[in-house]
Amino acid sequence: MPALDLGGADPCSLLNTTDFSKLWPSEASNIESMYPDLYESRGVLKTYIAHLQGLKLVAGGLDKNILATPNPASGFSLIQFLSNGSLAQQELKNPVTGAINTGIDYSKLGNVILRTEAEVFGIVDSYIVGTRALNKGTSYTYSTDANIKVSDLEIWNPSDSTSEPYGNIVTNPVSVLGSLLKDGFLIKARELFIPEEFNPSGGYLPTAGDESLVYLYRLAQKGTAYLSPQQQDRKSYLETKNLRFFGAFLAEYCFYRKRYEILLKQYFIVYSKPITGSGSYAAPSAELKLLQSTTTTSVSQQDYLKDLALELAKLNTRLMDLRKLLGKISMYYNTVYVKIQQTINTDDAMGSNKDLVNRITALNESTVQAQKYLSELDFHQGVMEYNSEKNRYGNMLLALYAFLNIAAVAAILQINSSQ
Repeated sequence: MPALDLGGADPCSLLNTTDFSKLWPSEASNIESMYPDLYESRGVLKTYIAHLQGLKLVAGGLDKNILATPNPASGFSLIQFLSNGSLAQQELKNPVTGAINTGIDYSKLGNVILRTEAEVFGIVDSYIVGTRALNKGTSYTYSTDANIKVSDLEIWNPSDSTSEPYGNIVTNPVSVLGSLLKDGFLIKARELFIPEEFNPSGGYLPTAGDESLVYLYRLAQKGTAYLSPQQQDRKSYLETKNLRFFGAFLAEYCFYRKRYEILLKQYFIVYSKPITGSGSYAAPSAELKLLQSTTTTSVSQQDYLKDLALELAKLNTRLMDLRKLLGKISMYYNTVYVKIQQTINTDDAMGSNKDLVNRITALNESTVQAQKYLSELDFHQGVMEYNSEKNRYGNMLLALYAFLNIAAVAAILQINSSQ
């Protein structure tokens, strides 16, 4: 099941702009009427968290569908999840407190956004500008080629993992991705895959509640009876974690994208105005004069365009850094996926390529070993076991690839942004 494929359409068009018109306003919105929802004061964008807090303080303010048209039977995993389809029918732990939450309806915005009971988070506001990761504060305005506000190592730093990328996340990560992983909003590498689980001679058995997703997929490939109810719950919990994050990501990304479109539209409207004559430029309203200009009495066309360009640069910085984060997330999981492929094809586990090599080597080493594999019963049994386990590995990798395909959201947003 692919994560999301709209055939080039705008992913933000999926969102419920009717009930959340201030969160995701239409690009056709009038900038003067939108101003109070765009800015706190001169040059200070009204934050994503401020909007969410405002909705949170209103009874039922967050208890509306995140999607404009929910489709629980969708063939796309993200849409199905955000429609509260079968992918969302789980008993899950709160990723921050660890408490068990039952019957969560993930079609509602309030259950998708990154939050605890008491607090809501934004990737930009909390992890880039705020103290949960980079703490950029007021220095986070806009980037240029010569002045990059957020570096690659600030998005993901291998030092945030005790053994990158398969170790545990350190107590005090220094990157955005490391902090999101630590806070439990994304599945960690060792929740996804633990190499020791594939070592047949190591005697490693995961403790209950600490099994990796790959280990659980491996058990599931043997049959549903091999998964205990607790293991089924953990499998669902791990799968749901990333789906919830990418739903929250889409909501925040579109918050900035919609504002960018409104200001870009205003920029070209002002730019196309003649200086004199019919339809000539007129100074904006008092509120709009407070964008950046030092005067509130008269704003020249040139100064107004300069102000709009600066605001567009601020929004573009946020959009670019969010897309950069998606790229790092995709790279993080791809590295783990490659390691999984290497492990199951080089260890001694039944069904691995090395297992087949061991069997062939045994045939060549001695008559005693050869007899073990050449007796008809043992030989056919060995072939059946090898093929069966090999098929399980193949099915497990397919299931894992489908899970990691959620990172395709990154490609969808990147392609859309370049159009």
